[in-house]
Amino acid sequence: RDAFLALPQRVETLAQGLKKCSIRVQEADPRGGIFTVQVDLRIIEPERFGAALLYFTGSKDHNIRLRERALARGYSLNEYGLFPLRKGERGEQSDRPRRSKPVAAATEEEIYKALGLRWIPPELREDTGEIDAAEQGPFTLIERADIRAELHAHTTASDGALSIVELARAAKARGLRVIAVTDHSRSQPVAGGLDAETLRQHVEDVRQARSLVKGVRILAGSEVDILADGSLDYDDRTLSLLDIVVASPHSALSQPAAKATARLIRAIEHPCVDILGHPTGRLIGRREGLSPDVAAVAQAAREHGVALEVNAHWMRLDLRDAHVRLALEHGALIAVDCDVHREADFENLRFGLLTARRGWLDAGRCVNCFSERKLLAWLHRRRPSTAASRAAAGDARRRRGAAAKR
Repeated sequence: RDAFLALPQRVETLAQGLKKCSIRVQEADPRGGIFTVQVDLRIIEPERFGAALLYFTGSKDHNIRLRERALARGYSLNEYGLFPLRKGERGEQSDRPRRSKPVAAATEEEIYKALGLRWIPPELREDTGEIDAAEQGPFTLIERADIRAELHAHTTASDGALSIVELARAAKARGLRVIAVTDHSRSQPVAGGLDAETLRQHVEDVRQARSLVKGVRILAGSEVDILADGSLDYDDRTLSLLDIVVASPHSALSQPAAKATARLIRAIEHPCVDILGHPTGRLIGRREGLSPDVAAVAQAAREHGVALEVNAHWMRLDLRDAHVRLALEHGALIAVDCDVHREADFENLRFGLLTARRGWLDAGRCVNCFSERKLLAWLHRRRPSTAASRAAAGDARRRRGAAAKR
């Protein structure tokens, strides 16, 4: 308590008691400003810690459902524990400790178990179906240990700070088995985008670097701009040289929803595209980005085997959690990528995983969790028959057009 009240970031004390304290702190914003936030401290007995953790971390809607479930089973649930209802008690909830011994309080797990539920991961506690799911069996959300590949990374060839070899060594040091070098395409001159001729030499440089870093596979790729009409920034012949293509929107981000949807779907239909990078192009607090029909985009991604990216950078988190869940419901694959520009960016993975977990992602639907053999097979799924795939994409567009006319 004393250490909390003496934090150097503290600018104001809002409340001070033996078991409850609130302060206001200021921190430097990574973008150069200052942000202020309230921080609360609760001091809880160890035997009641699980109940307090569950209560204060919420969400409110989830907690209401748990309390209703407790009442239906003859219990009262509050921040101090799960208690049997006393004779004559109608079930009003109280935030004061009970004198009777709780049925469960020390851990979240024992509270959920007493309510007939599996433990629910905190990211899912939003009253969006998680309680019904917890009656059926355990959750199998994606974990950090499941990630084997980073599939969106930049080097000094465009706007990154690491050389190809430095990037590969940083990936290997983090236990990754695959790293994709995906520098910017030519429509991003401000980011050092590569023209087609420079890209060809860059591909050779990437492949030569493979002999210098053992134990991690280096893929030669590109983050290719999706132009306003949905076409890609390189011709097919250039794209065919790449091991992986991350197609991303960077411009024309205020398009109407229908046009944005058609744009992204056209990119997905291209036989060389593997991942749709940060699909809306949003920057949190700065730019709203595109507002496509995510269900339609996810359906197209499923049909063509393209993964939709959760960009893990803290300014993007794009796809957002609700979009991840919608994409999964439509059968799409997901990629969770750090969009690495400097070594510290690898650490943004935790933000991407939290977002993906909030969207109910498991490792089986995430391409970054594939074994090396499975990942390479997925990357080559359409490339051997490019002409046929392009014809199929054209047929798909014509079918949608005919359906729209009907």
